[in-house]
Amino acid sequence: MNWGHRIALVYFGFVALIASLIFRTCKENTDLEYSDYYQREVNYQAEINSSTALLNSGVKPEVKVSAADVEIILPDTLSLTPLSGGVTFYRSNDKNLDQTFSLSGARLLVPCEKLVSGLYDVRMNWTSAGIAYSYETTIAVP
Repeated sequence: MNWGHRIALVYFGFVALIASLIFRTCKENTDLEYSDYYQREVNYQAEINSSTALLNSGVKPEVKVSAADVEIILPDTLSLTPLSGGVTFYRSNDKNLDQTFSLSGARLLVPCEKLVSGLYDVRMNWTSAGIAYSYETTIAVP
């Protein structure tokens, strides 16, 4: 094999490598976490304030995961007055698996049948006595 053949072989190998990388990259899912990410960024200070309010209260919600369900319990001190809010289960690898549930009391029970097994970011936002709270944690659903 002469030098011309070797150079052509290296060149075509490089072209094949680049073509395969382009093909794999085009098949990659690039969904955004939020479709309104710009507006959320503008209002991010409100989220910081609600997280700080929870830290200042000295307590935090409890998230229990069992084989049958996911239970979210708000502390008594944060749920004495009527509250309203929501809990969102975010699945980072597929936005179609995200689930949102309304939070109207101090306890929320979500059956595991409504969630596909895997890792979820759980984001809770609620208002009690005119004060906004937010909490975020990661769980593994069996």
